[in-house]
Amino acid sequence: MRLMSKRRDRPTGRGTNGPARRLRGLAKSEKGFGLVEALIAAVILAIGLLAIAGLSVSTAGQGNVARWQTDQAIVAQSVLDEAHRRGFDALTADWERAISVGGREYAVAATVTKLSARVKEVTASVSGVGPLRKRTFTSRVYAPRQLPAPGGS
Repeated sequence: MRLMSKRRDRPTGRGTNGPARRLRGLAKSEKGFGLVEALIAAVILAIGLLAIAGLSVSTAGQGNVARWQTDQAIVAQSVLDEAHRRGFDALTADWERAISVGGREYAVAATVTKLSARVKEVTASVSGVGPLRKRTFTSRVYAPRQLPAPGGS
């Protein structure tokens, strides 16, 4: 005995004209990528590659700026170390010079300011390279204290 659908001429069951058969027919007719899909994928890939290239250029530029800032700090540190080596009494006048670090030359101006009888402030202004501004570094030099004579009060 065969089951019949409400429509008398069509039997029920698998393999009949139903939604599943229509989907199988669509799947058979749609094989591979079309031209539009391939173009869209190429555009998305190109946008991603351009973004990565832009980031790498930006990263390289920031690396240069960081290296130049480090060089400025090295130059200023050498000037301030020299001021401490000279000692309190030898720091009497301002000076300027050019110092080369990392293949670049930096102009340095050092100014000495007497803050009190025992304290002098040394300010080193280092010129900028490329997009960098002039940076200022400061240190204080103190006069040595006189120690009391041994055995005396």
